[in-house]
Amino acid sequence: VVEGVFDALAVRRLGMNPLGMGDSQPNYFKMMVASRFKKMSLLFDDDLAGWIGVQKAYAILTHMLGVDPGRIEILAVDGGHDPEGAIGLGKRTFPVISLPEAKDNA
Repeated sequence: VVEGVFDALAVRRLGMNPLGMGDSQPNYFKMMVASRFKKMSLLFDDDLAGWIGVQKAYAILTHMLGVDPGRIEILAVDGGHDPEGAIGLGKRTFPVISLPEAKDNA
């Protein structure tokens, strides 16, 4: 799950199957679509809105939709970039971080 369409296009070039939300703030309906995948990766922008969005997405998926946390991974872009910008600079992988680390990043 990424924030925007350009992020989705960029991660698609890396072989991922993205779901672009259109903004940084997930809601129940967007996450309901995401919850249908076997595994979900949350890859939002490395800014305050992105890290808050990650926490909201995680909470909606786990608390409201009952998704097993083992099906969700949080990926970090780092460097203040969005996924598209990071990929444009040559980044090809994103480290998996914990929910507490995502909270610290916010």
